[in-house]
Amino acid sequence: MIKKVFLLIILLKSINLISQNNFVQNVIKPIQENNLLYEKVFIHTNKEKYSYNDIIWFKAYVVNKDNRASKNTTLLYVNLLDDKGNIIVSKKVFIKNGEGINQISLPYPINSKHYYIQAYTNYMRNFSENYFIKKINIINVKSKSFKEDNFDIELFPEGGSFLLGVENTIGIKLKNNENTISYKGELIDDKSKTISKFKSVFDGISKTSFLYDENKKYYINLFLKDTVLKKEIPLPKQNGVIFNLKNTKDSVKIVFRSHLQNINKNNYYFLFHRKSEIIGYFELPFHKQNEEKEIRIAKDIFFDGVNTLTVFKNEESISQRKFYIKNEGNSNTIKIKKLSESLDSITYSLEVLDKRKTNLQASLSLSVLSDKHFKFKPNNTIEDSFNFMPYINNCIKHFSNEDNLNFIDLVLLTQQKRNIKLNDFLQDLNPNYKYSFEFGVKLKGKINIILSNELALISNKNQLIHKISLNSNKNFEFKRLSVYKGDTIKMSFMKNNEAILPKKITLDTIKPFTYPKITCLTRNNNKQKENDFFFVDSTFIKLDEVKVKAKLMNKIENEKNKFHKKYRNSINHVSLYKPIKIDNYYKERETDLMKFLFEKEEVRIANWKGVEDYLMVRSKEGILLIDGEKIPSYKLSSTSLKMSEIEDLAIRSGKVCIIQVFTNTNYKLDLKDLSKKFIIKDGYDRSKKYSANFLEYENTNEVKELDWKPILKPQENKNTIVFKLNKDIDITSNNIILCFQGITNKGSLINKIVRGYQFN
Repeated sequence: MIKKVFLLIILLKSINLISQNNFVQNVIKPIQENNLLYEKVFIHTNKEKYSYNDIIWFKAYVVNKDNRASKNTTLLYVNLLDDKGNIIVSKKVFIKNGEGINQISLPYPINSKHYYIQAYTNYMRNFSENYFIKKINIINVKSKSFKEDNFDIELFPEGGSFLLGVENTIGIKLKNNENTISYKGELIDDKSKTISKFKSVFDGISKTSFLYDENKKYYINLFLKDTVLKKEIPLPKQNGVIFNLKNTKDSVKIVFRSHLQNINKNNYYFLFHRKSEIIGYFELPFHKQNEEKEIRIAKDIFFDGVNTLTVFKNEESISQRKFYIKNEGNSNTIKIKKLSESLDSITYSLEVLDKRKTNLQASLSLSVLSDKHFKFKPNNTIEDSFNFMPYINNCIKHFSNEDNLNFIDLVLLTQQKRNIKLNDFLQDLNPNYKYSFEFGVKLKGKINIILSNELALISNKNQLIHKISLNSNKNFEFKRLSVYKGDTIKMSFMKNNEAILPKKITLDTIKPFTYPKITCLTRNNNKQKENDFFFVDSTFIKLDEVKVKAKLMNKIENEKNKFHKKYRNSINHVSLYKPIKIDNYYKERETDLMKFLFEKEEVRIANWKGVEDYLMVRSKEGILLIDGEKIPSYKLSSTSLKMSEIEDLAIRSGKVCIIQVFTNTNYKLDLKDLSKKFIIKDGYDRSKKYSANFLEYENTNEVKELDWKPILKPQENKNTIVFKLNKDIDITSNNIILCFQGITNKGSLINKIVRGYQFN
């Protein structure tokens, strides 16, 4: 008969009170030594579903292990992946005080029903499983169904293994090429006797319990619509200890079951931790053969979210069990009041209150949506990203919106690891440091001819930004720069505080970088043509080459308008002029003006009967003006002007073509530019001002976007946040949703979905 012994264990926060034994020396101390810092990322998007011509607006949060803003990183990589894990769009987002905003335009054509947002810092690459990943659903894109019969049944014995003679709990998961299937199931013995029945709860997961009798075999039968799948349960261990963990209201209850013959031969240790943060541990008290013991541990000593119990036999990790804790004391509430009303908007105040109704400072992002059918449910929240995703093996899961703790615990039952070697266990918790924090952008390049030992980075206003020593090294690197793609910078050699014009400097415009592969996004191994597998709804207009050319023409038209606006007071009939683009290639090579005009517009200097020079533009006579002054014929052949000295060029066609040349400031002041100018191609991506896309979806059941407020912060030394919404948005209406995500200055998380009727 199994005897029950009830114990109350209080885990120790400090291990100094524990005797210095082999387990402490070989397991506990290595975990606590040389711990790397930890970063986590959350991306709050303006909505959950998008259309083919939509923009994904987002706010990024980057925090440390305590959910406080990371001060170590200013560069976040954000990728848009297709359903096979290929990068479609890549962004470099500027992060300040743990926050950043940006946007991603969806590609065309849309060839997938789902895309994924992946986000990580360079430092996060030290760890194997804490990248942010979020599924993006695309409406009006349908996938053709296909039949696939490759099913995979996974079994997860709680406690790490099956044990003879005691009750065993087993988790069951059915997968079909990463797609999960609903089913009903039964556990039977080798005489086809039904021991238990069960069914999948969510994501193809279920569980059941049974007593493993000697001289019997057991099987799992899963019943699908037209298929019966069968899998044999592995044979049990003859000796050992297993456990069953249950999450109760106030405590975590652990029931230990043993079947031991050599009782004193092995010691069993139970370590509670989150990654390398140790909560506490204990050694299993003296155990008699076939004895059951129950231990209860107060929940308030655990972390919010996922915690891990790792079981050791001596110093060997034999199993892991992850479990979920929700401490209600950390919950926050949001209080919204109407302050004032104008002709087109309403101003609101917002307060974040803790359990004691104390007003907290917080930084939030807000998505305002219309949902008539109460279907809105984000597939990822800030609680998911900070309390769950960094601590589990599965890429995409959303837990925090589920009220059923049994469901969450069932999912975590399938997250166990078994029989981990000690070195692998320690390496997983404390990986080797390979990837550094990135504070700013790096600018790398190579110099062919070194003219001085110092290389300077100069702004367009000729102010010194940064200076480095070369030490005869032709490769150089500027670090910690705050530059954006499209910015221009200049470089020059420096000697005795005087500039020397560089020769032949090249920049690394393409940074070699291997992004983390997300293997769980792979759909299947069957090769199918993209057009066969996905198709766009026939109501959409397919873009063709004419559209692409029209977009290019719009760009040219914009450049023309800028030129006209800039020189409308300098040129008569400026609207008749067409600007001539000057590629950086010609400026860097100090190309002569006349050579450039010959290549671009077929301009040449002709001579009339050996008497007079004149300008020819293709087959027409031309006139050359430099800074508004006409160049006479006798000066045409002696005109010497480099393209690096020219700011703008324009041409007017007619019976007589007129070419206008405008020089830059250095030329006008007779100053020689002693630096090389470069365009940044690998800096931060600039964020744009939000503009709502009010799409009229054909499916009226879709949740519609009304507004997006990525930055909601209180004014300095205040806790109250003030924001405005369009007057047409009635937040008291039942179909209005306010989705708040954010973080307080104390590191507590805000995940609030507020519906309009809750304001009444």
